[in-house]
Formats: sequence, C-alpha cells, structure tokens
Amino acid sequence: MLTDLSVTPFAETIRRLSADRKSGDLQVRSVKLVKTVFFDHGRIVFAASNLKKDRLGEALVALGRITDEDFQRVSALMKGESKKRFGDALVQSGVMDKNELGTSVARQVRRVALSFFEMPEGVAAFEERRCPIPLEYMVSLSIHKLLYDGIKTMTSPELILAGLGNLDRGVTIAPLPPFPFEGRRSAEEKEILELAQRRVTVRRLAWAAGMRCVRSSPWRREPSCSPRSRGSPIRRARTPSGRRWRTSSSGRPTWTRRAGSRWRAPPRATS
Repeated sequence: MLTDLSVTPFAETIRRLSADRKSGDLQVRSVKLVKTVFFDHGRIVFAASNLKKDRLGEALVALGRITDEDFQRVSALMKGESKKRFGDALVQSGVMDKNELGTSVARQVRRVALSFFEMPEGVAAFEERRCPIPLEYMVSLSIHKLLYDGIKTMTSPELILAGLGNLDRGVTIAPLPPFPFEGRRSAEEKEILELAQRRVTVRRLAWAAGMRCVRSSPWRREPSCSPRSRGSPIRRARTPSGRRWRTSSSGRPTWTRRAGSRWRAPPRATS
C-alpha cells in the first residue's frame, strides 16, 4: 500500500490500518528522512526514526533523564555486544530499572509517532507481515488519543478537509469516550460537543470551530480551502431578507431585491 501524504493525511492512513487490525510496518520517506510505525493487530506498538534526536539515548539526554556520562558508559557497553539494545544496556549498567525504561520508551515512541502528523509531504508504504518488534519491547499507544493530539498539530487546510471527508454527513456522539476526556475540554470543544447532542453535520461543527475553509460569506466571495470549490460560496448560506441572486453581465453573482421574497441559496459560482 502506497500513500502520498500530500494528498491523504497520515491520520487517515493509521486510522484505516487500526480499524482493519493490520500487522506490519508503515514506513514514511521524505527526502532523506525515514520514519517507521510498527503495528500489531491494529495497535501501534513501536516507532523509529533515522533522525539522531529521535533515538532513545539522545532523547533521554536532551530531556535530562540521563547524563552525558551515563550515555557514554552505556554506549561503550553496547560496543562490546553488537546486538545489545540501548534500553537493555541502560538496565544492565544500573542507570535505569525496567519500569523506568518502559515509561521512557513509551514516551519516546509517542513523541516519534506524533511527529508524523507534522510532515506536509512524503510517501508512506505499508508492508503487511508479522510484527518484527519483540514482545518485551512493545508499547501500547491509544490510537484515539494519538489522533486527538496529532490532528491538532496539522497546519494544512487541504489535508484537514481531506481527512474530514463529506462535510454534509451527520455526526453522532459515541456512548463512551475512547479515552478520558473530562478536564481536557477547551471552550471550543465544549461548544462542539453541545452542538453534537442533536442532529448536526460536520460542516456545522467545523463552522462552530471557526474553520474558514468550510464556510464563506454569502455576500462576500471568500476563497475556500478546498481546491474543488475554490472561489464558490456555500450554497446553504442565508441571504439578506428580500434579496435574491442574479448573474450580472460580468458573470459574477450579484444581489437583487424582490419585495416579499424569501431567501434563496446562491448558485454555485463557475470558473
């Protein structure tokens, strides 16, 4: 499976792999950067990168979890045994115990996994196979929590729209949240959840969240983030009372007043 990250958001790719309960590794390449997420029956159990700062040892030093002396000592221990992992060497040298190591590895895997959402382009290739990560090195990341935190870091309106899909489909609230959500809600999120208590569309929720890329003013032609509808006003927007659309000689939609008339949806603008 090959995916162009400039067209299909990373969030949609991992959501689909998780829903299909796939096992294997998803590798993303962007110029010289190579990052990999490992799946086991739909769960993300590990993530790796060829960036030096994403390695466990360098990350622990940067975070202040271990000192430079600790790093050098553990690295020297690894040189004596070529197949020894850095985490094993940390425990063997007494720098960390297994519980501390497990927590640190889980945080590092999550940090690397979140960095995928910030990649604006690249090619993702998934190889379906038995997960190569040994059981003792597997972590368990919540896909829902990862999507929740990762999508908020996305900056491309086009990719966000691609991930949302059909904006006019209905939305319902899940009976139980997939992860603890109380105490984390912003005012914007509270408003969205209140709106979703009744029948509502994705477009209406996005409008409430202030996403300009899914709405435009009916009396001012604002560009849309969607390439397919660029320059066209949303058809469902209300018009001022007593006015209706007509097409001027220039080909642009304009307002005309008609006494006693009800609002009409504006026609779709043509390029």
